[in-house]
Amino acid sequence: MTVVALTLTATACKNFFTVENPNTVAATDVSPKKDATTLAQSALQDFAAAYGTYTVFGGIYSGELWSADVNSPGNLFSVRLVDNTLTDGYLGSMSTARVLGNVVVNTLKASGDTVNDNAATGYMVGGYAFLALAEHFCSATVDGGPLLTTNAMLDSAVADFTKAIAAALGDAAGLQISKASLVGRARAELFRGNRTAALADANAVPAGFTYNLVYINDPSNLTRLDNYVWYIEFSVGTLAVPPVFRGMTDPRMITIPPTTNHLLPMDGVTPMWSMAKYTGYSSPIRLASSIEAKYIAAEAQGAAAMLAQVQAVRAQYGLGAYTGATDSVSVLTEFLTQRTYEFYVEGKHMGDLRRWPNNLPFQTAPGTAYRKPNVPAYSNGVCWPLSIQELTNNPNLHP
Repeated sequence: MTVVALTLTATACKNFFTVENPNTVAATDVSPKKDATTLAQSALQDFAAAYGTYTVFGGIYSGELWSADVNSPGNLFSVRLVDNTLTDGYLGSMSTARVLGNVVVNTLKASGDTVNDNAATGYMVGGYAFLALAEHFCSATVDGGPLLTTNAMLDSAVADFTKAIAAALGDAAGLQISKASLVGRARAELFRGNRTAALADANAVPAGFTYNLVYINDPSNLTRLDNYVWYIEFSVGTLAVPPVFRGMTDPRMITIPPTTNHLLPMDGVTPMWSMAKYTGYSSPIRLASSIEAKYIAAEAQGAAAMLAQVQAVRAQYGLGAYTGATDSVSVLTEFLTQRTYEFYVEGKHMGDLRRWPNNLPFQTAPGTAYRKPNVPAYSNGVCWPLSIQELTNNPNLHP
């Protein structure tokens, strides 16, 4: 050991007191051409990791999922009683992805290379990050700036998606990015009430298109690389399917009882029904698709188009025609029901709750007692508050 130490001292430790932080990358160390693809894929992976947690906790908050957690956060998300002490991690993770997307774009701008798939990826990540923040948070901040309203975040999402579409090349990867950005922009336009623009973008998405977020089964880095829905459900035991979605014959909603999956709940009381949609750590999560574009187009056009979409998907899945009332409220309820089934636990239900807080099916009424003791009753919340850390540390948010 002494010989090794002396050798290291003579060779590797000439600057013994100079310590570099391995988690910090200096701008001068980044090559726009050599490192752009790595940066772009890192930004996309950061977004995928953040989106997985939003899918889980947005799903719990919006009634898609039950929490089997013994700790207060999971149960408070369940009753829509989230305060600003619980949201810092969610704001931080999505902000990290958005910032890294900006690094990609700015690095390429500095080299004069702004029309390529890496820049398009950076912009797309920024667009979906802003969209996720707008759908989940009541208000938010970026880069230590002022408080942003929901509409301001949606405006930023639309701007980034537009840049992504312009930057993408006509190759296979670029076409995937541009189509996913079209769906994202349509989703943002619909949320901010610009139905004409939402319809135009949705109609421009070709049939058969799907863009998935890709996950990897890497035991050394599961929480960043894996499908977080599967991780929480099968590795942690704090996620279950609520009774209203169990035992259905709809092929989109196949669930597995605890007698088959043999899952044990962390809280010891929640029946651990799981979903068949995700089958492992590497299961993808659908981010954008022509199917979503059809739903956006129908919603943008109103009751008649929504009813037509309902009948089309019911026929597609062998569910029989809708024969209920055809007034606008009844049609909307059935449309949102089919939309819930179609995109079950894909990170879209919080957006539905924000757009239709008084009409979205499968919501527990405010004031209803929670199914577990020592947890408050359900509140009327529809979005998450800005974290106390941001409120405290951002100088724009206090005198």
